[in-house]
Amino acid sequence: VDIGFYIIKPCKCIIKSKYVINVILTEGKNRQLRRMCLKLGYKVIKLKRVRIAQYSLDNLKEGLIESFEK
Repeated sequence: VDIGFYIIKPCKCIIKSKYVINVILTEGKNRQLRRMCLKLGYKVIKLKRVRIAQYSLDNLKEGLIESFEK
């Protein structure tokens, strides 16, 4: 998809329901997912990141991690 200033690499999309799509990105350009959806005629209402590389974000609390605050 050409998002205006850059042609992004392919990503994997899994349609979960009429309003929910899981997207696996292979790169992370600024506002990439929102720009992709806009180009394809979709409006993003809510985004939720669930993983970064091999690290799941399920059990993390919101905010800074104590070890980084020291």
